[in-house]
Amino acid sequence: MTATSPGAPRELAEIEDFLAGVFQRFVPVAGDASLEPACARIVSGNERLRPAEQVDIYRHQFWLRHRDSLLEDYPALHHILGDDDFDAFAKAYLAAHPPKTPSLRDLGADLVRFAEAYAFDPALRELPVDAIRYELAFVDAFD
Repeated sequence: MTATSPGAPRELAEIEDFLAGVFQRFVPVAGDASLEPACARIVSGNERLRPAEQVDIYRHQFWLRHRDSLLEDYPALHHILGDDDFDAFAKAYLAAHPPKTPSLRDLGADLVRFAEAYAFDPALRELPVDAIRYELAFVDAFD
C-alpha cells in the first residue's frame, strides 16, 4: 500500500512510505541495525519501549488486522485449511499482494488469481479456490 497522502508535505510523505514498508515486514524491526536509526528519527519511544519496538507493535497489528479481515470475509476457506494453513496462505497472499488502498473491502481483490496458483494440498486443490470464489461473491453482494 502506498501510504503517501496526496498533497502531504515531503517529510510526512517519506515517513508514511517508510512506515508502510516496515509494517509489511514479517520479521521484527527491533534488532535490525539498518532500520532502528530511522525508527528513532520518527518515533519517540518511552521508558518501556525503544522506537523500533513501538514500530513493531504497529507492524504486528498490521498483520493481525489484515489476517482477521481475510478471515472475516473467507470463513469457509479458514474452515477448509485450518488455522496454520490459513495463516500461511494469508501471509503468502499479503506478501504477494500488499494492500493497495486503505479500505479492507478491497483486500481480497486478487485472492482468486493468487489461489489458483497457490500450492494447496493436492487432496484439496479445487475446494479452496471454489470456496474463495463463493465467498468473494458474498463480499461483492454485500456492497
